[in-house]
Amino acid sequence: MSLHLVIGINNQSNYSKVVDRIIQEFDLLSKHLYLYDKKQLDRFMDEEAIHDDTTFIKRYGQCLQSMSSGQQKIRFINYLLDQKPHTLILDNPLSHLDTKNQRELIHLLEDRQKDVNLIFILNRADWIPEYCSEFYSAFDTQFKSVASIENFKKLYEIEEQSLDLTPVLEHHTATVEEVLVDMKNITISYGDKKILNNINWTIKSGEFWELRGPNGSGKTSLLTMITGENPKAYGQDIFLFGFKKGSGESIWDIKKHIGYFTPSMTGFFKGYFTVKEMIIGGIKDSVGLYIKPSKLEDQLVSYWIDIIGMRDKKDTYFVDLSIGEQCLVMTARAMVKNPKLLILDEPTAGLDQQSNELFMQLVNTIAKQHHTAIIYVSHKREVKLTANLIMELIANGNGSRYQLH
Repeated sequence: MSLHLVIGINNQSNYSKVVDRIIQEFDLLSKHLYLYDKKQLDRFMDEEAIHDDTTFIKRYGQCLQSMSSGQQKIRFINYLLDQKPHTLILDNPLSHLDTKNQRELIHLLEDRQKDVNLIFILNRADWIPEYCSEFYSAFDTQFKSVASIENFKKLYEIEEQSLDLTPVLEHHTATVEEVLVDMKNITISYGDKKILNNINWTIKSGEFWELRGPNGSGKTSLLTMITGENPKAYGQDIFLFGFKKGSGESIWDIKKHIGYFTPSMTGFFKGYFTVKEMIIGGIKDSVGLYIKPSKLEDQLVSYWIDIIGMRDKKDTYFVDLSIGEQCLVMTARAMVKNPKLLILDEPTAGLDQQSNELFMQLVNTIAKQHHTAIIYVSHKREVKLTANLIMELIANGNGSRYQLH
């Protein structure tokens, strides 16, 4: 009978040390062991390209590199299972998957769990395989046995916090036009492949939107029509912040109205900038070389530091923060210039459950207390998100269509 374990981690855990400890704790060094995580998948794809490996082409008619991110994960895990390992360690296997791909992977693991020992490293307790019998926590440098699944779930509980944006709002007096974005019959194709098909979307000041759709449905392509980064926007019927796209505006004329955050942005800031410097940089969309803030701007930065609860870390280097703390700082950085539109592109990817819930509280508070319109991008339903408007992209063979909720 196979043994299946769950190891709980958070954003303070040292992932590499956790894996090493698992191998040591359960005497796996001499066993036929495989590990699934993003690094292993990327390494395999590099090898696939370098050595012209046809393993996946023969089986699926395409290489891993050409698949959607969801299918890459599922088919690579299936490949690892086909190697008949004694143990397979899986790092957050459902993360970054849409609902359909999550169901497919869950079914795959359930079907194969009798033939292999599975060790799940999870940073959330919203999905725990029912066939798992032992539970451990590896928070910080600790590695402890947890008595039950109920106690495991309690590790991730967080109390609702009361956030107040009143000090920030007192200094934001600029008027905002009612319609910020108006797109009509937007169609995007790359070569023979149509990505979006006749999309209509109007975004007004203060609205809270969730942009939802499966992996590969064109969410990012649609966002780049708003941020001004997609040349396919020219010639299409798009009004942004009061002017028609292609009427002589620069990309900076658009970006000055937008606050934007996606987790991949955190990797751009490798220098030694403090929390305060990172948020100050948001005023001018810069870091390091910025104009000295005015007294009012400095006051706004201080308010945002208080709002995200990082007064005691204002002089801490951004690179030394946890992933969850970095996300909060980047959101404050996006908001400090008082944007008309805040775009959060799958912002909780990689966050543990506690950081995720704290982030949700901040976003919901901004939506409730601020006039900034919000687009929250997700490939799955975020239960605690209070968005009251949904733009859903529905993928099909002739480009994604849309449905408004």
